[in-house]
Amino acid sequence: MSITSGVGPAVATDSGTTAVATLNGTTAGRSLVAILHWHGTGALVSVSVSGESNMTLLTTRSGISTNHCFAYLSTMTAGGNKTITATWDTALSGSAELWVKEYAGGNTSSWFDVEATNSGTGTSAVSPITTSVDNELILAVTTADVDEAGWSPVSGYTRYTLLNPWVWDDAVENLNVGVAGTKNPGFTIPSGNFMTTTAAFKPFVPSTAYTVRNKIVYATK
Repeated sequence: MSITSGVGPAVATDSGTTAVATLNGTTAGRSLVAILHWHGTGALVSVSVSGESNMTLLTTRSGISTNHCFAYLSTMTAGGNKTITATWDTALSGSAELWVKEYAGGNTSSWFDVEATNSGTGTSAVSPITTSVDNELILAVTTADVDEAGWSPVSGYTRYTLLNPWVWDDAVENLNVGVAGTKNPGFTIPSGNFMTTTAAFKPFVPSTAYTVRNKIVYATK
């Protein structure tokens, strides 16, 4: 089963210590993924969802004066309009951003698979990641010190423009990366310094049912 897009994405920049985005018309039983990125030394404290438990935070990755972090909620207990609030431990003066989107068809009992990051200098701003099952969702966020007007997403990925005014950064998404293995999401950029952070999420796989027929053996004298 493939993962499909739900509502969103919703995008918000911070106001002091929080960034607040709203997803309208979500559906119970679906999953959420958020991308957080911010400039400076503040630490991400939490990402809350109205009427739900907090999202799980993945590892904060830092480089070239910016920070990336993914967060996820495996399953929503109720649908409707959801307010998502990211909170940092210090005011960030408009340098932080929250991107959040709903997905259907995920493995809600084991949604997150793996994360990775890569930084360097050059034109291939990708972060290799190895998925464990077929047909996973991959998201990646890239920050670089060269103008994003010259960026191109890796083939097969959809680009999402981010709003952070302090740095050049954008995200990519592939709803179904095919056979499990190593993937290289990100961007081709004019040569520069970059950091790309990636996360992969697993689709729901229906259980295979097996029918075992009883064999009756008759004995004769």
